[in-house]
Amino acid sequence: MKSALNLIFWGYLFVLLQFNIEMIDILPDPIGYCLIASGCFGLREHYPIAQKAGIFAVGMIFVSIPTTFVNLDGVISFGWGIYSAGLLFLKLILAYAVFLILKRIVEDYEHTALINRTNTVFTFYMTFNLLSLA
Repeated sequence: MKSALNLIFWGYLFVLLQFNIEMIDILPDPIGYCLIASGCFGLREHYPIAQKAGIFAVGMIFVSIPTTFVNLDGVISFGWGIYSAGLLFLKLILAYAVFLILKRIVEDYEHTALINRTNTVFTFYMTFNLLSLA
């Protein structure tokens, strides 16, 4: 389980960090989603929701390919704006699924501090990202 969670962590690091050389992201999001999918599939035996999250992450590999070659922060085009908002919405759905997995993991350990911290981070992350969609 530790290696699966490490894959999810590194995958999110690839997705959240953006280092561009010219127009190419050297930490491409599709690789991050591949790592997230691998991590989710590694957890599916004990947590069935991880199967769905893994399949969604595989879909995100293909949806996020343009982010490797286009810096969405610097583009002002209407079409890229819609793509960017849609991508953020899809990222939010994947994060929700991953947080459901994390909540079930900490509930299995019955550690109150971990449960509270996971719920707090979940609430903060979802609120921040929903507000950024508005």
